[in-house]
Amino acid sequence: MTIVRVRVEFGQTLAALDRLAQLRGAQRGLAAGGALILSRLATYPPQRPNSRYRRTGTLGRRWTMRQQGLQVTIGNNTPYAPEVQGDKQLAFHRETGWQTPEDVVEKHGREIEAVILSYLSQG
Repeated sequence: MTIVRVRVEFGQTLAALDRLAQLRGAQRGLAAGGALILSRLATYPPQRPNSRYRRTGTLGRRWTMRQQGLQVTIGNNTPYAPEVQGDKQLAFHRETGWQTPEDVVEKHGREIEAVILSYLSQG
């Protein structure tokens, strides 16, 4: 008769489960932080007085977020998005208060970080 011995170290198993819970917390935290960035980007600045332009809301509605593991990608496929809120932002749009993703992260970074950390602590 052959005796098979199995050794289970619960400490390692519990540590692995703890890391998994932290990973899930990190993923949920990043999703919540990304959603906060999206909400700030989709918020339009006040329209200039006496402006005749009628806003459609398209730019705000087209902000999207995709998450893969611990990576969050935020984007907007509106053709004019780069000139209004992107890396090719025109001075006029900056002057009227349109924020780029970088502006949002710079301005609200501590709040975004706090949201992410709150999920990490929950596991």
